[in-house]
Amino acid sequence: MRTKILFRCDAGKVKKIGTGHLYRSIFIAKILKKKLNVKNKEIKFLIKSNKKYKIAPKILNENKLRFISFHEKFLKENSLNEIETLKKNKAEILIIDNWSKIELKTLKKIKNYFQKIILIDDRSNHNYFDLRINSLVGKNVSIKNKRSFKNLILPSYEKKDLINKKPKFKKNIKNIFINLGGWDKNYYTKSILDIIKSLNLNLNVYLSSNVKKTRSIKFKKIKIIYFPKKKFYEKLVYSDVSIVSGGLVMFDSLFFRIPTICLPQDKDQYFNAKRVNYFNANLIIKPKNIKKSFEYNFNSLYKNNTLRKKLIENSKKVVKIRDMKNVLENLINKCKIYNDAKKTF
Repeated sequence: MRTKILFRCDAGKVKKIGTGHLYRSIFIAKILKKKLNVKNKEIKFLIKSNKKYKIAPKILNENKLRFISFHEKFLKENSLNEIETLKKNKAEILIIDNWSKIELKTLKKIKNYFQKIILIDDRSNHNYFDLRINSLVGKNVSIKNKRSFKNLILPSYEKKDLINKKPKFKKNIKNIFINLGGWDKNYYTKSILDIIKSLNLNLNVYLSSNVKKTRSIKFKKIKIIYFPKKKFYEKLVYSDVSIVSGGLVMFDSLFFRIPTICLPQDKDQYFNAKRVNYFNANLIIKPKNIKKSFEYNFNSLYKNNTLRKKLIENSKKVVKIRDMKNVLENLINKCKIYNDAKKTF
């Protein structure tokens, strides 16, 4: 059976990549399967899988999705190798979810192999595509752009019903959710845990079971609760405070109305954390002085319920279910190509 939808994206312990792009594409694949009656075998992912990217095949296998993997040299953005690889994997729809610039010459060379091309988080300046969905990048994006997040697509949208099950606001902070993305090069997770330990508070800390290096840390009053991937959003929803980077998980946290402290891993994450901060919807840790900055921000939340309520209320200005529904409907409509008469390449 021929491929109807081809996804080109990656996941890895690499700056600006992490796992967000792949999880978002998996979510989009699920949406298109459901809304357009596409079968699993009609969807394919094109990914890098060597060394730093080896997590991608594991994630796709867990989600029972078909993929073809290559060494990164064959999928280097805008290279002749990538162009030839895309040509050999033609499909009706090509969706590229990558924090990159897809060059005009690249798209011109592959246009005859795909009936429609959709770009997500693409930083190029041309308009040679059928649809581009950018919320986190783009020449018109600025810190003071109040409409700059209207094109968000979050994997957490699939779990939006959890919002109705969210516990009532508690006066005392008890549950802390920590997730600094799929790329935590400086291992800030351990630094944050050490600081929380020094605060001498009775807390539950939710950590992904993938964060293995923390298991050797001994705590007295803090209870570390490791959770599997399938419990990710459930643990986030039941948290009183989240500590995240500036990637998609930051927006997941805002989506579930969790008071959020951000520790950006790079300049782009810092920029997006600042854009959220313009709405007074988060707090930001300064990486140059993590201990002092984190203690100040955490204590501010711990002692000030008014501030926590303010962050919760302002998060509604950043992540709106209505906006996400609209952008998903736009994407679905653009992908309805194979509901028409049969077309040949």
